[in-house]
Amino acid sequence: MPRVAVAPDVTRLHPGDRVYSYSYESGFYAEFVSVAADRVARVPEQVSQHIAGAMPCVALTARAGLQALEMKRGQTLLVFGATGGVGSLAVWLAAHENHVRVLGTAREDAYEYLRALGDEAAVDASTGFDAVLATANAAALAPYVLRAKEYAPLAFPNGVEPEPAFDGHPAVPFDGPMSADAFDALNEAIGARTIPLHVEEFPFDQIVEAHRRIDRGHVQGKIVLRIR
Repeated sequence: MPRVAVAPDVTRLHPGDRVYSYSYESGFYAEFVSVAADRVARVPEQVSQHIAGAMPCVALTARAGLQALEMKRGQTLLVFGATGGVGSLAVWLAAHENHVRVLGTAREDAYEYLRALGDEAAVDASTGFDAVLATANAAALAPYVLRAKEYAPLAFPNGVEPEPAFDGHPAVPFDGPMSADAFDALNEAIGARTIPLHVEEFPFDQIVEAHRRIDRGHVQGKIVLRIR
């Protein structure tokens, strides 16, 4: 959204800048919010507004997970729950910033979407993962972890319940940072590339249907509510 006002001591942002933010300070479903300046950044010019509105939280969280795993170029990452918000951005960032081979779990109707993000092959029985990033916990996770390399780390966002735990695979919980440095690093990672994050958009007067859509599950990417 355009920045409409700036505190006197803020110099790196100006009214009219197109910005995005990751903050829980001001509530939700509001047309205007006030947020700390270090939790706001300019949107890369090529990133469309509806993508920008959907991605700060999930992109910063996904990037934190990849940093926690300390993956090296050429390694293989399994993203469990690859079509959700965090999973989608993890696939895209891992492929384009970390330059690792990315395999993601998905239903068959999402394979094309994952390939657009940088996934080499939606998996159902692959082996030899160097690391696992789990954006959700489910009984279906165990067979994939069993196919990971010995001592391959398993990262997951704090809040995933119950926390994934597998003998021989170090658990690496993480949070998405809210800071100017984190935004600067994210924007550098994005560079001049577009982000093929799938967004399903609802107008404000369909907010109930938006929540029903979330409750039905299997959302690809993110649900976005357009205030006006």
